[in-house]
Amino acid sequence: MARIGAQQQIETDKWTAFEVPFSFVNGKSFDPSKEYMYTIVFSSSKEGDMFNGAVGSTLYIDEVELVTNQIK
Repeated sequence: MARIGAQQQIETDKWTAFEVPFSFVNGKSFDPSKEYMYTIVFSSSKEGDMFNGAVGSTLYIDEVELVTNQIK
């Protein structure tokens, strides 16, 4: 799972570059012999993924890159 940290959850009117590393979820492991699907969710405000976002918030997304490495 990769989730932006609380310190990066700031209101701004400027482009902000950041990286969000993946970390394992407790009780889960990576099996390189299996196929996986990713879901990427962007939200213009905190809890926006749960439809609890702030009215009038705007989010611009540019140049998204998902980089994966096989873990052995």
